Amino acid sequence: MTPQKGVINAIALNFDGKSLISGGGDQTLKVWDLETGQVKQTWTGYGEEINHFVVSPEGDAIATGSGSKTIKIWQLP
Repeated sequence: MTPQKGVINAIALNFDGKSLISGGGDQTLKVWDLETGQVKQTWTGYGEEINHFVVSPEGDAIATGSGSKTIKIWQLP
């Protein structure tokens, strides 16, 4: 499947209240700085569209899911 750039399927505020997380059709997970509007970190290598994700209560990990029922855990810095 060809990545769909610009398509965002899921967003959430991080528990720190200072960043927003997005995942979507470009097969990346991004952490955005809410103050500057800039991307702080991008994770690649998922290999397919990210449809859903959830942030851990501690804000240090994210679990992502796709249409092929694949789950991946990402560690936040």
